[in-house]
Amino acid sequence: MSLQHSPHPEFLVSHLPVPLGAAILVWKDWVQARRRLDIGSVASWLAVFGLSVGMILAGSGVTLVWVFIIWGLLIGQVCTKRLRSDLSSWVLFRQLPFSSNAIILTDIASSVVGATVLCWLAYILCSLIGWKTNMAIVILVPGLILCLALTASFDIHRQSKTDALLAGYPARMGSVGVYLGLIVAGLPLTLVTWLSRWTGIALWITSLFGLLISLAFAYLMWQLAANQLNKIK
Repeated sequence: MSLQHSPHPEFLVSHLPVPLGAAILVWKDWVQARRRLDIGSVASWLAVFGLSVGMILAGSGVTLVWVFIIWGLLIGQVCTKRLRSDLSSWVLFRQLPFSSNAIILTDIASSVVGATVLCWLAYILCSLIGWKTNMAIVILVPGLILCLALTASFDIHRQSKTDALLAGYPARMGSVGVYLGLIVAGLPLTLVTWLSRWTGIALWITSLFGLLISLAFAYLMWQLAANQLNKIK
């Protein structure tokens, strides 16, 4: 980041590689991710990729359910890592000149995009190898990841207390976030599976319908998470 003097000597003008506004938070997350890259982070993302392969290959039986549960737990943790990092600096975090909605969305944005891209890469890899894949997962995955990430954010904000945040101890995703996230993300997936099996409607049509439902659920969880953030005192 470069600085230059403004026409008024008492001010400095900063030049950031992003537009002013909430996009600065996304840029901040990318910078932090590059500087804090460690074995644990790499292992988490490799696990996301591996479980994405498992989801795409699992079909629609019991195996898919178990892989989905493990994948959902991991997505909730990975996508809220930056959020918890920001909450641990509560004195600075609460002074950010952005709405709660914008802060939550930008805090999970890079992780959500990364997890989605990894899932699509897993699909490409499986297709190139010639394995039978579950197209519904590929279409639904952006909505599913948003549901899981925003539900985890809601649960973290719900549990957060000012005293703990001032001491640098943000809350972790609890059982409410785990169960609610799996339900909110699992309902569209279950609906798509049922419609495709029993109605004869084309899979891509039911998958797009399921994607819209998952995005609606994600929007609801986004508003609930922002409401909980506003309640932290």
